[in-house]
Amino acid sequence: MKENSHIQLTVLPSRSNEFRPGSRRLARGHDTAQAELQQLKAKLLRPVLEQTSEPELCHQLYLAANEAMAEAWGKPFPFLLLSCLWDEKVRQIGCWFKKQQQILNRTQRSFERSESAETPNRRESSQETVAGHWRAALSNHPPSGTL
Repeated sequence: MKENSHIQLTVLPSRSNEFRPGSRRLARGHDTAQAELQQLKAKLLRPVLEQTSEPELCHQLYLAANEAMAEAWGKPFPFLLLSCLWDEKVRQIGCWFKKQQQILNRTQRSFERSESAETPNRRESSQETVAGHWRAALSNHPPSGTL
């Protein structure tokens, strides 16, 4: 039978906070890569924004670009992944915005039919109010199903 033996360990103070010549170079490389990824995000975002006149849609696209960049940055090959994530997010936002516009149009038509007996001035102010409420609601609800 073996006897129990004791092992003595010596713990030295950690030197992880000390300056190492290579650590600064690594940090610079990290910053450069992140700046290049930011430039790629801007290149992907610019043509889509140029085709968009709706402020709410532009806002959602900015948010989606930031999400795609953040997701890509955490992966092994962020430059390859960013454009794929961006394409998917643009499709999702396009579907979401189209659906919101359809809901807005249906709601406005419904109000027009229900208020057809009212005076024209009151009907116009009601339509403006409904449109304003929907625009406010759209700005508070991000697209569902984002990655």
